[in-house]
Amino acid sequence: MHKRLKFILLGMALLIFTFLPMKASAATGAGFTIEGVFPKNQQANSTFFDLLVEPNTQQEITMNFISESDQDINVKISPNPAFTNQLGVIDYSQHDFPKDSSAKYTIPELLSKPQTIALKAGETKPVTFKLQVPKEKFKGMILGAFFAEQEKEKTKQSGIVNRYQLSFGIALRESLDYITPL
Repeated sequence: MHKRLKFILLGMALLIFTFLPMKASAATGAGFTIEGVFPKNQQANSTFFDLLVEPNTQQEITMNFISESDQDINVKISPNPAFTNQLGVIDYSQHDFPKDSSAKYTIPELLSKPQTIALKAGETKPVTFKLQVPKEKFKGMILGAFFAEQEKEKTKQSGIVNRYQLSFGIALRESLDYITPL
C-alpha cells in the first residue's frame, strides 16, 4: 500500500511538471552576417579581402551586412589592425591598438574611419570603406580586419550577457613574391 502511494504521487508530480509552462531562452547570435564584395584585384580562393594593390592608389572596399534579426539593430564597424594577443593568437578586436615599431603602416591608417549603420529587420545593406594605398612601396603584407558588433541598448541586464562580434579579414600586398622573415 505504501509503495503504491509513492508511485501514484510520483506519477501525479510528473504530470504536473509536464504541463507547467516553461520559459525558454536561447542566444540568437550576432544578429547579422557579413559578405564581402570582392574587387578585381582580389586574389583567387580567399574568403577574406586578399588584395594585390599598387602604390598611391585608392579603391573602395564594400561588404554587405545582412540582418538576421527580427528587430532593427545598429552595427558598429571598424577597420582594425592585426596584433598578437597575450595567448599568442592573432586578434583584430582593438581599433586603437598601439602600432608596432616594425610596422610601417596599419589598416586603420589606410582605411576610412569606423562607421555605425542601422539595419532594419531582414535588411541587407552595403557598407563601403575607402582605401588609400601608401605612396611609398612596401614589402610583405598589411593585415587587419573589419570588426563588427551589434550595439546593445543601455538597459540593466542581469546574469550572463553575450556579446557577439564578427571579423572580416583584409590583407594588402604589392607583390606575390615570398618575403624571407628577418
